[in-house]
Amino acid sequence: MIQITENAIFYKFHNFLFWKGIIIQYLVLLLLSLIVSYAFSFTIEIFGYEDSLSGADLSNLTNEELFLTVSIIAPILESFLFQICIIYGILYFTKWKYSYLLSLFVSSIVFGLSHSYNSIYMFYAFLIGLILAYAVLINKDNLLKSFLLIFLIHSTFNTYVYFCNIYL
Repeated sequence: MIQITENAIFYKFHNFLFWKGIIIQYLVLLLLSLIVSYAFSFTIEIFGYEDSLSGADLSNLTNEELFLTVSIIAPILESFLFQICIIYGILYFTKWKYSYLLSLFVSSIVFGLSHSYNSIYMFYAFLIGLILAYAVLINKDNLLKSFLLIFLIHSTFNTYVYFCNIYL
């Protein structure tokens, strides 16, 4: 007979709350990212910047390599470098009253500058960076939850863009 202890029940409940929190935050923040994305697409149509939206030359990659790069590798590296390292670094090294705001904006600015395809896209990436940085800050006491959440949002979004570019 399997014996269930209080610790096991607590662990299962805590684990459930952990994933429930990630899923709810993921859905809300992904929806917000999609709203920003559609606003960006609308702006591109109005101002006609679409032709100047070329980034790194990835034409020598196969579809599988491109998918792996865009959907897995880039979100892992960018999430770690532009959100986790910057935000946790600023919060660790500064005990200033406005450290949260500083980390939010520095992380978002660096994220935007790293996507320097054109000025409108940099601003768009800055807005997405704000959303991702906010996701880290609301979960700052749990590094794993912060990283998983921003990785999932970033990866889902990049995967969506990848399939739109390949099949539409």
